[in-house]
Amino acid sequence: MRGKIVNSIVAGMNFLFGLLILFYKFFMPEASRATSQEASVMNGIYQYIFYIMIAAILVNLITLIFNHKDKILLFSYLIAIIASSFYFFKIEYISVLYILSGVLTLIEVLRENMIYPNNMFYIVIVSIVIVAIGLVGINILTYKDDVEKLRKIENKGYLEYEENYFEYIPMLPEDETFYLNVERNGYWGYIDNSGKTLIDFEYDYATPFVRIEKNGKTFDVALVCKDDTCCLILKNKRNVMTYANKIDMYDYDGQMDELQRLYQDVLKQEGSVRDQLSTVPTSKMNSIKSYDNTAYRYPYNEDYDIYITVSQTGGKNRYEFVKNDDSKTRVGINCDFMQFDERNLYVYSNGYLPFYRPSEAVQGWFDNDTKKKEIEGDIQIMDFFDNRILIKDYAENIYYFADLNGNPVSDYYRDIFVMDNGYIVKNLQEKYIIIDKEFKRIYENIEYDYISPALLDKGLYICGRFPLKINFNNFGYPQNIEYDLVDLNGNIITLKDLEGNEIPNPAYTTVYYLNNRKNVSAYETYIEVLTDIKYTFVGEDYYINFYK
Repeated sequence: MRGKIVNSIVAGMNFLFGLLILFYKFFMPEASRATSQEASVMNGIYQYIFYIMIAAILVNLITLIFNHKDKILLFSYLIAIIASSFYFFKIEYISVLYILSGVLTLIEVLRENMIYPNNMFYIVIVSIVIVAIGLVGINILTYKDDVEKLRKIENKGYLEYEENYFEYIPMLPEDETFYLNVERNGYWGYIDNSGKTLIDFEYDYATPFVRIEKNGKTFDVALVCKDDTCCLILKNKRNVMTYANKIDMYDYDGQMDELQRLYQDVLKQEGSVRDQLSTVPTSKMNSIKSYDNTAYRYPYNEDYDIYITVSQTGGKNRYEFVKNDDSKTRVGINCDFMQFDERNLYVYSNGYLPFYRPSEAVQGWFDNDTKKKEIEGDIQIMDFFDNRILIKDYAENIYYFADLNGNPVSDYYRDIFVMDNGYIVKNLQEKYIIIDKEFKRIYENIEYDYISPALLDKGLYICGRFPLKINFNNFGYPQNIEYDLVDLNGNIITLKDLEGNEIPNPAYTTVYYLNNRKNVSAYETYIEVLTDIKYTFVGEDYYINFYK
């Protein structure tokens, strides 16, 4: 057991076992997001890894006993044995320590002149373990094939997807209509943006429709679940495929991940389905592109460029105006920060250049003629809108509009979302309202705990009323928030059945895909996150970090 070949082959076993763990972490999906079929295959591979680890522990222990007089080998084999304890905590640590053990052993074997005999039976035993490692590695690399086989077995008797399914069917006129998935009284259905029911409330869960392209044609598909069956459907309710549902109906993110899997693996589409659902702009940041051949130099006006010397040591960058036709003529800009990257210098929506000097509670802008204007205080200028400045006061945690001298001209707000014709704002009473460009309320009847702009491009506001205490399902999704759908004229959309008859009390418990899962323990923090309407302004990330 003390021979050069024996120690070398044990070192190789440890090294390969460490690589096997790395393969497992790299190629296998996260357990929390795995489908039931993936979880089944993963559990099987995990068991095999456990059995190999037990064999590896025994091999390392036996080899250690015979080589304990060599301190390097003793240390190397101890590392491998101790590493195995991480199987129950952080399996990735096993890979690092086993690889380290193998490398140290090989170095010692090459360094020392080992003249001891080699036990061939022991070499065969270790070789079998190495073969087992290779077989499990192959299983990891081809785990998707095993998942697909398992899926086919479970879905025997269901409608299987055919590759030529879309070849002989025409594009559907229904795809010209927006279908909105909503939940009411525990069941999901689809309505249009006037409230008319298009697909009845009959499903335990239904995703939004997403667009695909097949055979030069476009179609809208959605994933719906009823009882123990999932169906990929078209807007005329025709089934594209059906299969056994293995994901809990209340795991909305899990169902969306399943739609993503079908979108990519079955329908052979590229991109993210969630990107199709997020089409409303959440920023109006402009940028000046740098010159093609010069990074960090940006054309500002007819006379001047802006040049940024980026600190290589993490210190303060240098910002300068540089004459277009004479690079030696430079004017320094006194500021702590501008928002830029190698190819973009970010400016306000009116083209003005913002500069930030929060270390002195000063910031301001340069207009298009490079005239400078400064404003003092623990504030940030967010953007310009119709010669008004939107300002955030970090000390008071409020937004307000001001004139060009910084004097307030509007009420104070806790949050704001910018639209083309006005703003969604949270007032100081913690209620969301909608105001126009002159900061007047547009709809007196619209006042909610939350207003989502996710469907603005479809002509709808999603408006939520919170109960005294929000209840959550087992996966952290709210179950008792009531939503209204409000059109751009401020009218609450009336729900109508398939025949067009009005349905009273049209409050919905879930709408579209709002990504409102409770991912934080504190209830107050969840409400704060839930009601925060995402809108990004120039320099905002810098200021948030500065005032933290």
